[in-house]
Amino acid sequence: MVTPSDVRDALRRRLTHDLNALDRGELHQDAVHDVMAEVYANLGVDGGPYEQVAREVLYDVIGFGPLLPLMTDPSITEIMVNGPSAVFVEQEGRSVQVPVRFDSPRHLRYIVRRLLHLAPGKRLDETSPMVDLSLPDGSRVNIAAPPAAVGGPQITIRKYQRTLRSLEALAQVGTLDERIARFLSAAVLARQTLLLSGAAGSGKTTLAEILGGSIQADDRLVVIEDTWELRFPQPNQVRLLARAPNVEGAGGITIGQLFRNSLRMRPDRIILGEIRGGEAFDFLQAITSGHRGSFGILHASSPLEALVRLENLSAMAGLPVPRDVMRQQVAHGVDIVVQIARSSDGVRRITSVAEVGDVASDHVEVREIFRFVPKGLHAGRLVGDFVPTGVVPKRAEAIRLAGIDLPDALFKP
Repeated sequence: MVTPSDVRDALRRRLTHDLNALDRGELHQDAVHDVMAEVYANLGVDGGPYEQVAREVLYDVIGFGPLLPLMTDPSITEIMVNGPSAVFVEQEGRSVQVPVRFDSPRHLRYIVRRLLHLAPGKRLDETSPMVDLSLPDGSRVNIAAPPAAVGGPQITIRKYQRTLRSLEALAQVGTLDERIARFLSAAVLARQTLLLSGAAGSGKTTLAEILGGSIQADDRLVVIEDTWELRFPQPNQVRLLARAPNVEGAGGITIGQLFRNSLRMRPDRIILGEIRGGEAFDFLQAITSGHRGSFGILHASSPLEALVRLENLSAMAGLPVPRDVMRQQVAHGVDIVVQIARSSDGVRRITSVAEVGDVASDHVEVREIFRFVPKGLHAGRLVGDFVPTGVVPKRAEAIRLAGIDLPDALFKP
């Protein structure tokens, strides 16, 4: 007796084999139905009772399988697959489990292979059990498999959903207020170097893209990432992507190599998608040698910690540069640190905007300009105010010299 599982496996094999070479635009209804009809005939079954099975298999071949409805749901921002029957999503800032299931561990592994097929050149095996890739729509995928992951492959998809396109839109959802928006826009326009700091999923990438809208249209941007994610409107931009080495350990391209090459590409500004290692030293060399107005993104929990981490990562370059010299470069190169975090109510908020000061005995000073002061919860939402600290930043004068109006009243409590 032919079971739905038999039909599913047969359809999956044939559709994968016959339609694998087609792009999504060619997966039209007639082509798919012709293959399905032949499979039904070979199995000696009527296709009608298996319509839902056929739809599920088609989702598999497209690449997302049972995750496809989640990918097309605009209210879902992140998808987390912990196993065949453990799928979670982030929806309205909160993590919830959803009734989505894979048929079996084999089905989940099949979807992993389909996702890898959408990113040629990426590999996932025992010698390289973790991979980052970008989907055609800009969504970012991380896959961890055994032996790095226990119990089978784990998939995390951060969907590309840039529904927020401006600082005004960020203000409407509570990420910042009008004063912070005005100051940051002026700082970017006046070529102040920004460090965007926060935890994973805190909104650093979205903030970087929106702040990038304040960059002059004729500036030449060089954007460096290890997974394609950042998008900017400027027409004169170059995108550089790092690459892991192949099985033989050759062909790898590091962020540091890309950064050093970017200096030969006549950039006006360099955008470093994420600072994770010794490329921090190259970033410091660039911003202290004339490439003002660049952005760097890193993981840290406060502006001071961001500067300390930048210094520590610079030391990973392994060059014989004294710590006090690196510290001086951090103080002279970075102008503004913007700290962003996802609050308990799911809203991503700028919690601190700080100016980089002078070198103290063992660290670089920071002077906080704005902070978010929480007051409590109301109907499940965190209530609070964005408050100026009263510090008028030294960079305000440089911003005014760039021809931008920035009154001191903006910084008064």
